[in-house]
Amino acid sequence: MSQLNKLQFSWQDYLIFATSLTIPLAIGVFFFFYKRQQQSTDSLLVGDRSLNVIVVAMSLIVSMLNGIFIIGLTAEIHYHGVKMTYMAFAAVTVVVFFAHTFVPRYHHMQVTSAYEVRL
Repeated sequence: MSQLNKLQFSWQDYLIFATSLTIPLAIGVFFFFYKRQQQSTDSLLVGDRSLNVIVVAMSLIVSMLNGIFIIGLTAEIHYHGVKMTYMAFAAVTVVVFFAHTFVPRYHHMQVTSAYEVRL
C-alpha cells in the first residue's frame, strides 16, 4: 500500500475543518441579521475610520500571512536558498514606503480602495 493511500482525513480533521468554516460563517450571519440596521456602509467597510492602529495592523498581517504564503515561502527558500532573503527585504521596504506615502493620502481623501482614486 502506498503512502498516498494512507493519507486520509480522520473524523478529528473533519471536525477541525468544519469548525474553522462554521465559526466565521456564524459571526458573519450574526452581524448580518443583528447589526445590519445599526450600521452605515462607511461603518461596515472602514469602521467609521476610527479603528485602533493595532487592530488594522493585525488585520493586514493576517491577510498577508495566509497558509499558501507560509507553505510557499518555505518551499521557495528550500528551492532557491538565501536568494529569497532579498525578496523579504524588498517586501518590507515596499510595505514601509507605501505605508508612509499612499496610506495617509488615501485616508485624507476618505476613499475605501485605490480604485476610487481618479488622477
